[in-house]
Amino acid sequence: MLHLLDKPDAVWEDVTADHIYIELRAEFDLADRYLALEHKLRSVQEALELVLDMSRDYRLVSLEVIIVLLIVAEIAISILRH
Repeated sequence: MLHLLDKPDAVWEDVTADHIYIELRAEFDLADRYLALEHKLRSVQEALELVLDMSRDYRLVSLEVIIVLLIVAEIAISILRH
């Protein structure tokens, strides 16, 4: 959670600052905004993982196709030589 929602040290020592901190935290909806941001970041991370997986799969399929084409070419060359 990166200690983003933890109270600052100054608030622990001063009751007035603690009260102001609590009111401002409620006013700005820090916890809700943080959770929304965390959810969006998690969604972006999942989307990037999906794109990486698709890219990796595309490269693997391309490699397999190239290998099959090379095998076919080798068979064709060996047939034409005989």
